Amino acid sequence: MKKRTCCICGHEITGYGNNPMPVVTTPGAVCCDTCNATNVIPVRMDVVGKLDLLFDIKQLINRASSLDYGAGYYVKVVNLDTDYEGSAYFTDDDKIKVIEHSDNGLKETIITSGEFVMKYHFECVPKWL
Repeated sequence: MKKRTCCICGHEITGYGNNPMPVVTTPGAVCCDTCNATNVIPVRMDVVGKLDLLFDIKQLINRASSLDYGAGYYVKVVNLDTDYEGSAYFTDDDKIKVIEHSDNGLKETIITSGEFVMKYHFECVPKWL
């Protein structure tokens, strides 16, 4: 078997090696079992968690606008960095649009990734609150 080197730590790989995506994106790169367990898998789990969060927020927006809630609810958004409040909606191409009420007026942000979602708190609240 051809000797291969781990693309993360540089040590010689025993066995077949592992796919290092998304840590290393070079085609044909492989990593050792240790780097796979300590670097690659945690990054993959983080990505999956953020995707799940984005999905959960889309479900929340759907619920707020569905017949179950009627027109009396909306999705309240709080920017965790600035404490500005706003609302969340869907764009025509199914992305999340956040409209914040800041000191400088309205700020519109399109959320396309789970990582960006992490800076906001979302909740479904009645319009009269």
